[in-house]
Amino acid sequence: MIYVAATIIVLGILIFVHEFGHFLAAKICNIYVWEFSIGFGPKIFSFKKNETEYKISLIPFGGYVKLLGEDDEDNEITEDLEKYSFAKKSTLQKIFVIISGPLSNFIFAVFVFTIIALKGIYVIEPYVGEVQKGMPAYTAGIKKGDKIIEINGKKVTKWSDISDIIKNSNGKFVIIKILRDNKILT
Repeated sequence: MIYVAATIIVLGILIFVHEFGHFLAAKICNIYVWEFSIGFGPKIFSFKKNETEYKISLIPFGGYVKLLGEDDEDNEITEDLEKYSFAKKSTLQKIFVIISGPLSNFIFAVFVFTIIALKGIYVIEPYVGEVQKGMPAYTAGIKKGDKIIEINGKKVTKWSDISDIIKNSNGKFVIIKILRDNKILT
């Protein structure tokens, strides 16, 4: 259930960034935005500010920005609104509004990966937690708090190294070096 919620949240963020790119470009080009929606179908929540209705809809797998003059149902645009119409903007302005969604996702990805690169990724160090009786680690004398530093001559720097090395041993015995109380034990 947590994976479904996490997927919807991450998707929601990506959709928001994408649609916000279109929205921002439309505002820069002085185009009226009638609707800014995250999701499709029946609306769950909405509010209106100026000409735009902001809403969250039931089906979270998409979103849209509805612009004045974007489709055929806006054929009868009054003269006073014509200057705010997508249809009346230059080709370059239309291209700018259209590509701003994907461009926003690209910029967002660069931003997120830059933050991750600067901050780093949390790595689980190879310290032993609980050791259950009857299991191979218990039989080998490994204790809680031991740091695994080497398996079969291969350095271990993170917890995932342990499973990779043991999985590749094809069920054969492995030689494990651990650090306990500043002493290296085999």
